[in-house]
Amino acid sequence: MKSMEEFNVNNKEDFSKIIEKIQDELYTFSKSKIKNECDINDVIQETIIKIYKYRHCLKDKSRFRSWYMAILRNECNRYYNNQRKNTLLLEKIFSATEIVTVDNSVGDFEDDSCFQELLKVLEDVDREIIVLHYQCNYSLKDISHILGINQNTIKSKLKRSKDKLKEYKEGGLNEK
Repeated sequence: MKSMEEFNVNNKEDFSKIIEKIQDELYTFSKSKIKNECDINDVIQETIIKIYKYRHCLKDKSRFRSWYMAILRNECNRYYNNQRKNTLLLEKIFSATEIVTVDNSVGDFEDDSCFQELLKVLEDVDREIIVLHYQCNYSLKDISHILGINQNTIKSKLKRSKDKLKEYKEGGLNEK
């Protein structure tokens, strides 16, 4: 088998062999940072895409290992930051809907998949309103312009969506 320096990252066949060779290392490192198996695979996939996309930036082939590990570490950090953002968004939504109580915290929703599952109980337009209002910090007036829906309708849908999320959180609503 060729050493890493002998592979040509611009050759598709060589690139595939490189990825096969480093895949276990990528997985092991990702597993130490991320718990969810699907998320690990997503992070590895994004890393491989970036390795391929920016392969021309690597000038010294002997630094390939530290270069791709830096990319992987950055992807794991990006994943962690997105998780944190989604947790903060849930806290913001729950506090706005009075879903969080002293004995019922948001801590159950630790990962992105839980956040996405929670939003699945909403219709598409309601989900858009929640995300635009709480995550993107758009005003009701701006959301009205974006979606082409009357501002009072936006306000009503927002209230109903928050109530539906509260009911789902408390276990009284089945997923659609």
